[in-house]
Amino acid sequence: MKRKLLSVYLWAGFTLPLLLPTMLFAQTSNVGVGLQLGAPSGISVKARIGEVRLYDFTAAWDLGHFFFLQAHSLVIEAPLSTQDLSLLNYFMGPGALVGFRNRTPNESDIVVGISGNFGLAYYIQDFELFFQLTPRLEVIPATRGNIGGGIGFRYYIH
Repeated sequence: MKRKLLSVYLWAGFTLPLLLPTMLFAQTSNVGVGLQLGAPSGISVKARIGEVRLYDFTAAWDLGHFFFLQAHSLVIEAPLSTQDLSLLNYFMGPGALVGFRNRTPNESDIVVGISGNFGLAYYIQDFELFFQLTPRLEVIPATRGNIGGGIGFRYYIH
C-alpha cells in the first residue's frame, strides 16, 4: 500500500504541475506558475481563460504523509483602489480539494472537500506576489474544517 501511495505522490507531484500549464496554455491569455509557502506549500498555477474566467490551482505534498490538490474559480479579482496605477488586487472564489492522507504507515484516507480562496495579489510586470487564506471543509472521510493559506509568487507566461 505504501509503495502505491508513493507512486501516486511521485506521479501527481511531478507530472500534474508540469502538464497543467501546458494543457491550459492553448486556451488562455495568461498562465502564472510559481510556488506557495504555507499550509499547504507547493506549486501554484493561476490561469485566465478567455477574458472572464480566472482559476487558481495548488498541488502540495509531503512524501509519506499527504498529497493535496485544490482548485478555485476566482469570481472576483479587482483592484483594491480605484486609482489607475493600483497594482494591488483582491480576489475571492469557491473551490474544491482532493487528496491522500496517511493515517498509519499502512493505512491512508482519500480526502474530498470544498473550500474558498480569499487574498491579495501584487503585480510587478510578469510577476505576481500573493497572500491568501483558504478555509476548507473536508466532507470525506469525515466532516472536518480547517484554514490554510500562504504567501507565494507566480511568473506569467504570455
